[in-house]
Amino acid sequence: KSGFGDPRGDFWLGLDNMHLLTGRGGYKLQISLEDWNGIKAYAEYNSFKVDSEDNKYRLRLGKYHGTSGDALTWHNNMAFTTKD
Repeated sequence: KSGFGDPRGDFWLGLDNMHLLTGRGGYKLQISLEDWNGIKAYAEYNSFKVDSEDNKYRLRLGKYHGTSGDALTWHNNMAFTTKD
């Protein structure tokens, strides 16, 4: 919810902060990947938003484009869940 870790290294921003950042305007999500052999791929979604806690931090994604394969559209409109 609030984030954790070291901002200079391994860090999770937190769902509340993701909602605050993405709820204010139009954002896209781009994920860039590179394997150990230098082969690159990417996934891009033309819109990206995380809903509020009241809406269970539901993920909102737009249309996919990329070379890596679409791994997130299946999660579109799903609420965030975790086992604590």
